[in-house]
Amino acid sequence: MATIAEQIVTQPKELEACCQYLSTCQRLGLDTEFVGEDSYHPHLCLVQVATEAKTAVLLRAKVKSWTGRSGATGTGTDAVVVVSGSGPPMRYSGTHTILGELVGRVIGTAVTEGLARYVRWHARRKPYSRVKNL
Repeated sequence: MATIAEQIVTQPKELEACCQYLSTCQRLGLDTEFVGEDSYHPHLCLVQVATEAKTAVLLRAKVKSWTGRSGATGTGTDAVVVVSGSGPPMRYSGTHTILGELVGRVIGTAVTEGLARYVRWHARRKPYSRVKNL
């Protein structure tokens, strides 16, 4: 495996260049746990909280991945966006903060309700499905 130099993204232009490069990669691993002053830390914490909450619901519900194997995490299809408002700046927003807890609850509820809706929809549609194994 090739060694890749670590780069710290602290400016919007650097993030844009990073995203452009990453969009060309076939596979991507991302770890948002870091310590960074004057960076995207609070936003990345919320992405991490949202992903963790969604994954917990999927694992608890024993959802299978698209390959049919158990343990779907949904991370291959994640689309998490964090938008900043005009409120006070936050230096941290992980799971042990009020904001992180609220985001985790909202995501957990949304994914749980989404799975329930899918199950109900799928139960009504199943006799008419042309797709194998549905």
